[in-house]
Amino acid sequence: MYIGPSTGWLYASKIYTTKNQQAFFKSVGANAVEVFLGITQDIRVNNLLRGETFDPEIFKYLSLHLPQLHLFKNKALILKKIKEIMDKQQIKRTCIHPSKLSDEDYQLIIDSGIPLSLENMDCRTTTIPEEFKELISAQKKFDCYFVLDVQHAYEHDSSMQYAQDLFEMMGPVLTHLHVSGETENQVHTRVCESNNRGDIVEFLNKNLPKKKVPLILEGKYQNVKELKDEIQFLKKELTF
Repeated sequence: MYIGPSTGWLYASKIYTTKNQQAFFKSVGANAVEVFLGITQDIRVNNLLRGETFDPEIFKYLSLHLPQLHLFKNKALILKKIKEIMDKQQIKRTCIHPSKLSDEDYQLIIDSGIPLSLENMDCRTTTIPEEFKELISAQKKFDCYFVLDVQHAYEHDSSMQYAQDLFEMMGPVLTHLHVSGETENQVHTRVCESNNRGDIVEFLNKNLPKKKVPLILEGKYQNVKELKDEIQFLKKELTF
């Protein structure tokens, strides 16, 4: 099983360097990482370009969460830097939020040599019929990949039927899953402490035997123990 976190929470804790992030992740048994560039602060870009790389012997799966392109005036320049990061870090997969992406943005990403993977969004961003139609249209038009965020799908439909529909639609070009849960006060909490952990675990056990893809953990963790507990919980609960 390939399983590991997004680096987003480490940036929030001011753990910036690849070396320190790698030590953190290694200590909890992670073998997958998603590098988060939701916003492109110089310190993140510089460390990823000039610093150490993630050890491919430890981290067998690496992806990169692309920033929202509409926030940048010079989109071509930021995509050039991202491609440099991907080459240096040997990252072959990406993820991007499709909201506010134009056809020109899609094509610009592809022309930059960056593989395009679209993530389904939460219920505050889109509706089920609109999103499903847009994802299918983009895949046909741009031959892109998909990332399924299980918690986002749950927010749309707690019966998990929408998550199931997305899994079946994305299947042939699904790269990985984003996995987290929710409490009364927070979405994207760790599955092990979430109110909907039973629904999330049941969905994973039902579908991962059909297509074993990496799990990128997006629940909020603040220290080694919290992330380790999440990984151990999922490894124990997942039966495939």
